[in-house]
Amino acid sequence: ISRIVLVVSPDGDAIRDHFREEYRGVSISYVVQEEPKGLTHAVSLAEPFVRDRMLILLSDELYLDCSHSGLARLVDERGASGLVGFVRTDDEYRIRRNYGIDLNGHTAADPKISRLIEKPEETWNDMQGTGTWLFDREFFDYVPKTAPHPKRGEPDFVAVIQEMVNAGRTVYAIDLGGT
Repeated sequence: ISRIVLVVSPDGDAIRDHFREEYRGVSISYVVQEEPKGLTHAVSLAEPFVRDRMLILLSDELYLDCSHSGLARLVDERGASGLVGFVRTDDEYRIRRNYGIDLNGHTAADPKISRLIEKPEETWNDMQGTGTWLFDREFFDYVPKTAPHPKRGEPDFVAVIQEMVNAGRTVYAIDLGGT
């Protein structure tokens, strides 16, 4: 990681005061999301800072004993456009509160995503999508191609990923382990 970009609200002073300009030797830039326009908008605000790829970690999710190491290596090895993190759970409610991942016959050896559904009404496996993603810069090309969510009027983040998959981009699911 060569740069950290934190997207904060106008009230994000506590975050800026805590992290300041650097974390473990890596420079931090701050971008203010003036109005809460959703995750896709927040990530899009970081676009000027992204050279090749970006790792997105949601600050409101904490997973214990997870492995984030090796994400970039996996993208490089597979020639993928991105990775979507997941954890396994028997708790269908947790999956329905997040998003579901469908590999459509692909296996753990080739976990290519065929479908993602935000807050699915029904679950079909034990894969709970997390707030951990790694994408090439081309992610930003799919934001304007994604229809706004009918209720929120903004492109849904998971729908942008699905748009990439629909366009033939290879996105893999990676089991982060942990809980």
